[in-house]
Amino acid sequence: RERSNSKSTFDKEPNSIMIQRAIDSKKNLKFRYIDQEGEISYRNVSPINFETRHENQILCLVAYCHLRGAIRTFVVRRMQKIELV
Repeated sequence: RERSNSKSTFDKEPNSIMIQRAIDSKKNLKFRYIDQEGEISYRNVSPINFETRHENQILCLVAYCHLRGAIRTFVVRRMQKIELV
């Protein structure tokens, strides 16, 4: 079996380091999010952890969303203008 030298899903996402910092320090994040229909929303979340979804290994953030008042899953590559708060 041939081994791939490609980076992990986590390493391919430029925002993953800042998000991991928020998880580790228990800080909230605010960001602009573009959903699968292209709708833009602004979120303030308490991050919980990362998970990968689907066979394509899509990196997602599981977080408590203060806008929706519930735990939600966000595709990391759709998160923009991320800030620690």
